[in-house]
Formats: sequence, C-alpha cells, structure tokens
Amino acid sequence: MRLLITLTLVLVPTFYAYGLGVELQPGPSDGKDAFVNSANPGNNSGDHFHMYVGRSTDTGGTLRAFIEFTGLDPYIADGYECTEAVLELSIFAVNSGPTDEYGVYRVEEDWAEDTVTWDDQPAFGGTPVTFGEPYPGDYPIDVTAVVAEWFDGTADHYGFCIKHEDEASEDSGNFGCSSSDDGAADNRPKLTVTLTGATVEPASLGRSKAAFR
Repeated sequence: MRLLITLTLVLVPTFYAYGLGVELQPGPSDGKDAFVNSANPGNNSGDHFHMYVGRSTDTGGTLRAFIEFTGLDPYIADGYECTEAVLELSIFAVNSGPTDEYGVYRVEEDWAEDTVTWDDQPAFGGTPVTFGEPYPGDYPIDVTAVVAEWFDGTADHYGFCIKHEDEASEDSGNFGCSSSDDGAADNRPKLTVTLTGATVEPASLGRSKAAFR
C-alpha cells in the first residue's frame, strides 16, 4: 500500500488598508525642530519655542528652519504609500518682501536638534515644494511630493528644511512660527499624512489530503 499525499496550498489573501490617516504633532520631549541663523553661525536654537525663516530684519542674517517628524518612521518601515501630506505651521509674524517665495526641501542627512547650527547644518535638496507669502495663523503647506519620496524609497527620511528661495536678496522677507517647544500644544508643527498600502501575510499550507491505494 502506498500513501499518496497531496498538498493543497492555500494563500492568505492580501489585506489592503485604504485611507489610513496619521496626524503627528509632537511636543517638547519628542519633537525635533530648530532654526539656524547665518548671523550667529555657532548658535543652536533646539530648545527655542519659535522658529524663523527668511532674512532677519535685526541682523540681516539668513534664517532656515529644520523639522523632522520621527513618528513617521514606523509607517515608512511598514511599506505604506503616501497619497497626501500636509505640513501645518502656526505663524505668528510675517515681514513681507517685494517677491517672497519659500521652499520646503527634503533634508538629506541626519542631524540633531540640540547641536544643529548654521555652521553645522545638514545638507538638503531635491525639488522643493514652494509657497508664497504666508499669513498669520494656522498655515497649511502641501508637502506630498516630498513625503512620498520617503515612502517610495527615493529618499531617506531626515525631515524638512524650510528656506527663502531668494536668500541673496536684502529685500527678502521672513516669518516666524511656533516650534514643538511651544507651551500651547495646538501651536506646534503638525504633519497630517494619508496612507494606503497592503499588508501581505505569508502563505500558509492549508489542507493535506491522504489517498490510500
């Protein structure tokens, strides 16, 4: 008598998660943001409750802000796809220039909130998301193009750099916004991301059939 065993392979179906919304608005203990100033190239502002971008009206220095939402990393690792991302800043002051335009760039190397300075700032690049003169209050910026690169593997996630697009001009304006160290939680930078993706469970062996002859 021979034992003929027939294995039937049963694949566990792919489960899709559509429209997963993720909102990140970290506070002082887990937020990572700072601004740098060319007029004070060795100064660190990692614990400051405000950030500034543009040209300083006080010192004439160039101001840039760096923000990284580290809470996004688990979703990137899980293989989701980003369909929409909005960065919201709470802006409290705007000094206008003749033709103000700002850009949000991807940061391209690691940096530390408590040590970043103008002289020791991370590289940034890619195609920026640009926006015109902002207004006081909650100001949303569509940063989907930048965030999507982190999820599709085009770029590593080291956060955003926000800068004026014409830093050489003495007529450039500036704006100030709250950082993650602001005492009012609603004023801190917020990133809202919509994700789609699939979690594929490994295939499993289903039924085993035994036939006796």
